[in-house]
Amino acid sequence: ARNRERLGQRNNLSVGKSDQKTDLLTNYKKLGVNNLSRIKKSLSNNGIPDNELDAVLRGMIRLIHVARADENNYEMNPRMKTYFEDRVGLDPKQVQYVMDLSARIAKRVKQDF
Repeated sequence: ARNRERLGQRNNLSVGKSDQKTDLLTNYKKLGVNNLSRIKKSLSNNGIPDNELDAVLRGMIRLIHVARADENNYEMNPRMKTYFEDRVGLDPKQVQYVMDLSARIAKRVKQDF
């Protein structure tokens, strides 16, 4: 029974890919960002591989929330830096770009609320 439960959990995780994309769109819309393709293009133009865009966008949601909460003392959490560098595979320049882009988005959407 335990093996079936584990298999069921794995199956749910693999089926959830399209759900993750929907959640990504929903989260950005809640932030007031309606044009996700523009952000993706900007990330691609800065050397971030297409197959890593969703992972970067998920991390950026957290950065945007942090930057909105405290825009004067916005600093990337070391765990987020590790996520972008080790898990996603970004170089320091790309991590800095993601951080700067997140801060700009946060500033823009903060004005809308």
